[in-house]
Amino acid sequence: MYEQWIIALLIAPLAISLASFACSVTKARTICTALHVTGLILMLAFALQVINGVLTQGEISALNNWVYIDSLSAIFLSLLSEH
Repeated sequence: MYEQWIIALLIAPLAISLASFACSVTKARTICTALHVTGLILMLAFALQVINGVLTQGEISALNNWVYIDSLSAIFLSLLSEH
């Protein structure tokens, strides 16, 4: 159930960075700022969902156990998602 949040947590920065790169070519600062804030909010929301999954299930894995998140990973994810 929480595997899709892990995949979203991996794909969202790529999508936001590509959109920000395309925005930087057009020199529209307000759109770039809005994309940046949207990316931060999305990453925080996805990280909180993954941390919630770790709290309820104990550990989560996705992509055939290629991505494995346990309680220590959730601590680091909570620290990194705030910045």
